[in-house]
Amino acid sequence: FSRRGASVSGYPIGSMHADAVSVINANAPWLAARQPSRAVDYGCVPGACIGKGRFQPVVLYRSPGETVWHSAITTLWLGDGMLFHFFDAGNPEVLVKVLDGCGHNGYWWVFGSAGTDLDYWVAIRDLADPDVESWTRLEDWPIQYRSVGGTITSASGWSGEGVINDVQALRCSP
Repeated sequence: FSRRGASVSGYPIGSMHADAVSVINANAPWLAARQPSRAVDYGCVPGACIGKGRFQPVVLYRSPGETVWHSAITTLWLGDGMLFHFFDAGNPEVLVKVLDGCGHNGYWWVFGSAGTDLDYWVAIRDLADPDVESWTRLEDWPIQYRSVGGTITSASGWSGEGVINDVQALRCSP
């Protein structure tokens, strides 16, 4: 896929990540039709938020022996999910997605997976929360997961090994 000049349905593959949604819409209309509409505008820049545009994820990482966290870069946005990379855009490291489980159990669901052995930290800001502007530190954000040595823990007490599968991440509004 990295050959210069190659294309998929007229889209240059070299810029495919920037046009991923267009490629999906052109080649998989059944998938495009399943994408939820944005009923509410939470003021997030398109491509920067997931979960119907309501949640803003941030991923940080640190190399072995470091105490400083570094910001990961968004590699690919797909509506309810994002891929992040640490060093090279061609090597995604972490997937984060937020799904609306409100109709099933009354909660927003967070899923995530990493293809790295580095420590990472996922923080997700809920733009619908009236106190969102007061969250000046990532530690204040309501949804957080930290992976240190392969064990993932959250501020709410959720923990797991290797993947995030929190189906009670944030209670839905009444």
